[in-house]
Amino acid sequence: MSPSRPPSARSLRLQLGWNSVLTIVLAVALCAGVNYAAFRYYKRHDYSKGSYNSLSGKTVQILSSLPEPVSITTSLATSQMRDQVEGLLREYKYRSAGKVKLEFVDAAVNLTKAEELRTKYSIDATQENVVIFEYKDRHKVVPEADLADFAPGNPYTQEPGRMLDFKGEAVFTAAILSLVEGKSAKVYFLVGHGERELSDVSSLGGLGGLDVYLKRDNLLTAPLNLSDKGVVPDDADALVIAGPRVTLSPAEVQAVTAYLDAKGKVILLEDPRTVSGLEPVAQRYGILIQDDRAQAIMKMGGASLLVRTAVANDYATHPAVNSIKGFNLKMDNARSLALVKDAANLNVSKVTSLARTSAAYWGETSPDDSKAQYDEGVDVKGPLTLAMVYDGGDVPGDGVKLAGTRFAVIGATTFLTNEKLDSTGLDFFQGLLDWMLKKEMAIGIAPKSPQEFGLNVSPLQKSTIITLALFFVPGLALVGGIGVWLSRRK
Repeated sequence: MSPSRPPSARSLRLQLGWNSVLTIVLAVALCAGVNYAAFRYYKRHDYSKGSYNSLSGKTVQILSSLPEPVSITTSLATSQMRDQVEGLLREYKYRSAGKVKLEFVDAAVNLTKAEELRTKYSIDATQENVVIFEYKDRHKVVPEADLADFAPGNPYTQEPGRMLDFKGEAVFTAAILSLVEGKSAKVYFLVGHGERELSDVSSLGGLGGLDVYLKRDNLLTAPLNLSDKGVVPDDADALVIAGPRVTLSPAEVQAVTAYLDAKGKVILLEDPRTVSGLEPVAQRYGILIQDDRAQAIMKMGGASLLVRTAVANDYATHPAVNSIKGFNLKMDNARSLALVKDAANLNVSKVTSLARTSAAYWGETSPDDSKAQYDEGVDVKGPLTLAMVYDGGDVPGDGVKLAGTRFAVIGATTFLTNEKLDSTGLDFFQGLLDWMLKKEMAIGIAPKSPQEFGLNVSPLQKSTIITLALFFVPGLALVGGIGVWLSRRK
């Protein structure tokens, strides 16, 4: 019996080749199978230090019960929060089981699409970074300023301040909830006392222009004459009293007071040299409406000019004014406000001064309009406060937090008129009204604070790290390379 012939070199090469092909095919199939399984069956976990991408149980419950899809579009080309916002929104999409549709638009790459969004949703040119929520035929635009609170930046280096709180989840969930509920907030404007009217679009002193912007923000506006109604309607989400020139009757003052006592939301705008009858109500809530007119002496071209356009540029850290920090808020014909000096009034501690002028302004108490000098002890010394808010805080509810009484007083109305309305004044009023109507209080979602950590390295540890990085590691690679070269020579 002859011995079996060993396989030829050709057959060995063929066998090895087929083995290699089979191994590669199996490896590719295994990788594809693992990737498919990982794509279909996986768990998400938030490893970020501040847990920015983690959603509360309330948000998850709202997302899981969405009756129809919600479309979310972002335009955050220059936002320093872009990564946090987009990461959080991806979690919204994941938790919604396909009910949340996302689109990220980069204005630097797709300018045409960004302009289409601005036109479709009437986005102001100053709002460069926004998040747009759309549900059925309703939409809501959330500006970047609403998403976080920042510490003051460096005015010399133009460096922004560090983030104090990230409120993305609270704001986004509130926006979705307001759209799904389908109920637009209703804001009444008081009439019957010479107030500026929303229906007046033709005269310089009307508020018709403001009404257009409020309706674009999905708000319902309506006039309210208390002499007819006697009370503020139950469907009022807020009441605006814009510059009454005739004093309200005692019954009308009582109606406003009763509305405030019932956790109502009121914005009172009162011009100089007028008496609304609501001054005692404001004092009860810790706000003193002073009988003066804001003015200043400005030097221009060597001449001294009397200026009665008060300019506020010192703002509190507050949601109502966060969007206008760095801009001048101009108010013609304004009066100043102050805290009530009464230790027994506990409401004083709940008042925030929103906007203040520089020290160049003073409150002129003389009715003589030609008077152009500050009198110590008679006039009100600057800086002057032009806007204040009282926040009654949270009221316990059935598993939620409800916003209590909120009362704002502004010492001017002219800045909202058809003639004087500009982007800063509009943003201020809309921010104030938005704060009045915010729903994140009802949701009870707390903001997230960034978690900062540092690494302390001693001088010895620092020198050790430098030695390892610059000498030891490269030297080890060099020795290894020389060893390989010598072995190959042998």
